[in-house]
Amino acid sequence: MKALKSIMLSVIIGATMFAVTGCTKNDLTIAKNGHLDLNKTIAIGKALDEYKYFEKKEWQALKAPNGTRVVILKTDMNPQFIKEANEACIKQNPQGKKIESQKWSIQFTINEDNTVHISGTQTLSIYSDKTKKVGSLNEELMKSVFKNELAIVCK
Repeated sequence: MKALKSIMLSVIIGATMFAVTGCTKNDLTIAKNGHLDLNKTIAIGKALDEYKYFEKKEWQALKAPNGTRVVILKTDMNPQFIKEANEACIKQNPQGKKIESQKWSIQFTINEDNTVHISGTQTLSIYSDKTKKVGSLNEELMKSVFKNELAIVCK
């Protein structure tokens, strides 16, 4: 009897994990194939996977405790971005700090009708003097990303 309970528990855990994994993989596909109002001509995944300034990309799909379906992209900006961002910002403010590294996180929410929208963004800049600044991406910056252009704010 104890062995049967153990087998049943293993089957239930396995089925639950399969259902959750299947759901999140599907949500990842839905988000990456989705389109945003800021640029309806290119899929989210294509624009972000091909953005020339992203070095590492980590996509993650999850379901929030309230049932909200969420997909998050976390990325590090590449050395070319750092170089071009520093050049552009130093032109605006020669006394400004140089960026040493920058990380972005973009959160998408999948609606019940499987449309997708950006529900949050965050940037983390680390400067050469080791100070840090947290920021966010506005619509104009996201439009630049979808055009594969440099997206920076110098402040």
